[in-house]
Amino acid sequence: MAALSVPSVLTPSPGLLWNASASVPTGLYVVTKRAGWRKGDLVAARLPAASRTLASARNYLPAGLPALKRVAAISPDHLCARSDRLFVNGALVALRRSADRAGRALPHWQGCRRLAPDELLLLAPASHSFDGRYFGPSHRRDIIGLARKW
Repeated sequence: MAALSVPSVLTPSPGLLWNASASVPTGLYVVTKRAGWRKGDLVAARLPAASRTLASARNYLPAGLPALKRVAAISPDHLCARSDRLFVNGALVALRRSADRAGRALPHWQGCRRLAPDELLLLAPASHSFDGRYFGPSHRRDIIGLARKW
């Protein structure tokens, strides 16, 4: 992914984002601000800090660039991460791999809990995507905006 020709200091609304990853369709996306999020929304988001560092070190996503992910769960949804499976409200929503395509171990969070009002779960449709199945819930403050393919 790459941001297009707008200094990040300006925080434009709307903004443009180029997605080159296979997590969602490649292309140009318009990112706009919105107050609330719904399941199914495609959003541009900063990864949680520890995951951002790992994503940059492994070349999943360049440092400073947002990821495009779908909102898979919102408060008060119930999440359970067990072994290689991730459930939302008892329904299987994603399988988790033990290693990435280069054979490096992937982080796995474990446990069951309700999402707090300031949290949501971000997933991508691609099974190999580095998303909430590995780093867990995200904070609403990390959501930059709603993304729509140009």
